[in-house]
Amino acid sequence: MNDGEVRDWLASGGALLQVDDPQQVVAAGADAGWRVIEITLTRPTDKAALLRAFQGAFGLPDWFGHNWDALVDSLRDVQPAQGQPGVLVVWSGSALVGDDDRRTAVEILRERAQQRGSGFKLALGED
Repeated sequence: MNDGEVRDWLASGGALLQVDDPQQVVAAGADAGWRVIEITLTRPTDKAALLRAFQGAFGLPDWFGHNWDALVDSLRDVQPAQGQPGVLVVWSGSALVGDDDRRTAVEILRERAQQRGSGFKLALGED
């Protein structure tokens, strides 16, 4: 995938993109003016560690509940800064999460991205 294809996806209605090179998507998103949020996992991760990674990446408050419902609620507040077209979440190393937790997390992020007019996109790298 090249930068032009990434920009086309950002301009489209697509919510989720599987990527081989997450850093290329980060660069293309930043060049296009998007708020880019990177989630990078480098070792096997359980649900608790994944939710802590999400808390840090999304800048969620200290009182974040560390459960799936709290993530759903908190993602509603994740917005682009003024003048940015949207929020691009680039998650690298998603394959390092157990299947059930990965599936749940992806579904939560996808649902957030599919909200009408959300300007929220998810690029998923399994590396």
